[in-house]
Amino acid sequence: MRHLLVAASLLLLSPLSMAASFDCAKATTPLEKLICNTPELNEEDTRLGEAYSTAIKTFPFPSLIKEEQKGWLSGFRQCATVVKCGAMLKQRTKELSTYKNASVYADYEGKKFSPQQGTIIIWEQEGNKIARLFGNWMPDGYMDPNKMKGYPFDGFICDSEIPLLKKGSLYITKDGNASDDFSLNIEASKVVMKGSVMCNARCGFGPGVYKKVSTN
Repeated sequence: MRHLLVAASLLLLSPLSMAASFDCAKATTPLEKLICNTPELNEEDTRLGEAYSTAIKTFPFPSLIKEEQKGWLSGFRQCATVVKCGAMLKQRTKELSTYKNASVYADYEGKKFSPQQGTIIIWEQEGNKIARLFGNWMPDGYMDPNKMKGYPFDGFICDSEIPLLKKGSLYITKDGNASDDFSLNIEASKVVMKGSVMCNARCGFGPGVYKKVSTN
């Protein structure tokens, strides 16, 4: 088997650059060998690579995709069966594909993704709007500061995907982590959020104005 393109799924499994291909003749880790020896995983990995490349080119914050991929790869390295690895590849491909037509809003300025601040990603899925609240990362205060490497692993980040329900001119949700007064007013240039959403015990999203981020 010749070179396989695994730019997304094996992006951080080796020191190779993003544009490099993976030579199955040099596969050393169990995961590399599993992918090389399983045609269906090769196919899923190729689809993921295509979805990743598209997302990097079209998403307003390419660095968000890259940072998110680091977290996903941390879990993907642990898969050890065709079924488990295949399911993870399919799910990640689906996630990346939703970004192609998504609208992105942020409560900070500039074109660079800030994990310490809030980003809202909104897209349509089967006729329904979905909002993903991502960001507001904070370090783990209980860790030894001398041993911390920082984002994304040594702390807490909000990563909550919530279905939205239309109510008049606003969107609400029945998500259990949202406050009773939660609502989103989605406009062409901004999203105005009222209420709050707790993503975990340490961080969440609060009310504010999130401005539309363009791809230009």
